[in-house]
Amino acid sequence: MAIIDVSAIEFDKISLGMGHSKSKYPWYTKDVGEGFFVPRDDFPREEYRPIPPRKLVEAGQVWKTAKGYHPDIKKYGIFVKRIK
Repeated sequence: MAIIDVSAIEFDKISLGMGHSKSKYPWYTKDVGEGFFVPRDDFPREEYRPIPPRKLVEAGQVWKTAKGYHPDIKKYGIFVKRIK
């Protein structure tokens, strides 16, 4: 039996079926007070609101979404902020 070292970069490319899978949005990297913006161009439909992964909600995380305009990229979309 051979034991092979696997780097963090290599693990990012492997799905182990444990923990959390890669998400379309950076839910797992945000601390309280941080968030991200989803441009309207990326919405699958007009009424779209990103929904946090169930595991994060069960762990007590609370997220808020608000429609708005991002002046840096000059686009409308949805701001998503972790509030707890």
